[in-house]
Amino acid sequence: LVSESLDRCSAAVYAARDMLFPMYWQHVFIPVLPEALIDYVAAPMPLLIGLHKSLEERARRIWGEELVLVDLDNDEMQVPPSLLNEDMLKIPHSIEESVMEGIKGIKKMYE
Repeated sequence: LVSESLDRCSAAVYAARDMLFPMYWQHVFIPVLPEALIDYVAAPMPLLIGLHKSLEERARRIWGEELVLVDLDNDEMQVPPSLLNEDMLKIPHSIEESVMEGIKGIKKMYE
C-alpha cells in the first residue's frame, strides 16, 4: 500500500490485516517500510507493507510483474494480469466495493 501520508499508509496496512479476521496474516507485516530497508520487498514471500509514495517506483523495479499495489491517494488497486486467475475473477463485486469503500474511509480519516 502506498501513500504520501505515512499515517494513512500505516492505518491502511493495519486495516487490511484486520479485514482478514477470523484468519490471521502470517507473513511479513511492516506498517511503514523505511527507505533503508526497501530491499526487503525482494523477499520471496507474501508481504503486507506500507510504502511512502516516493518508494513506489523502486518497489516496482524490485518486484516486477508480481507487485499488487494499492495507491491510497488515488483510490486505485493495480493487479498484474499474470496474477489474475479464475478464483480472483470470481470475487463478488459487492465484496470488491466493500474493500474499496473501506480504503476510501481510511483516506478520509487522514485528510
